Amino acid sequence: MAISNALAEFGFVGGVGAATYSAPRENLTGDPYFTDGLRAVFVLSEKPTPINQIKLLKWDWPPEYKDLANWIFRNRSQ
Repeated sequence: MAISNALAEFGFVGGVGAATYSAPRENLTGDPYFTDGLRAVFVLSEKPTPINQIKLLKWDWPPEYKDLANWIFRNRSQ
């Protein structure tokens, strides 16, 4: 999506909560799944959006990316 210039905004939002490897959840058919509990959100655009102009949504971010996301929010020119 980003390479095709169709992605305008990107972020994460809280979902069902985390399910770890040691305590997986099961889907409707009984298959186990693991999740950090977040859902990715992609806002698409009809107009081309260069990769360097994709907006990051300041919502929830996975813990391992929070520092990077905060740095981007502080240093990105508006």
